[in-house]
Amino acid sequence: MANSGNRRPPQSVRLNNPGNIRQSRQCFSGEINHGSQSAFKEFVSVRYGFRAMKRVLKTYLYNHGLDTIEKIITRWAPPQDHNDTEAYIRFVSDQSKIPRNQKLRYTPADIVPLMLAIARFETGYLPDGWIHASFEAWEMK
Repeated sequence: MANSGNRRPPQSVRLNNPGNIRQSRQCFSGEINHGSQSAFKEFVSVRYGFRAMKRVLKTYLYNHGLDTIEKIITRWAPPQDHNDTEAYIRFVSDQSKIPRNQKLRYTPADIVPLMLAIARFETGYLPDGWIHASFEAWEMK
């Protein structure tokens, strides 16, 4: 039987990127190795990874009118990128306790549970300290 303690942590944990945010022209506070060959961004701490996720979600809400879990996840993990977008939407809705078509507001009551559900889907679990880090990220400018 393999020792589960010896397994390599998921990419989202190794990169402090709980949402598995892909590389882009956008540079976030706390990002390291911007523009690296890695497909995903890396952050100095998970708190900065959650902060980046918060910023992306704010852009989705205010700049793109993506104001429901269904709309957000369809852009976050589009089916054309070989994602099971429908399963992702159901998971995030179930985990956050927010109906998939409920209009979201940019408040901690809506966004923090959404971030944690996305992180749990991307990682498979919530590592120690991630819930606290998500609330700390909410308070960061």
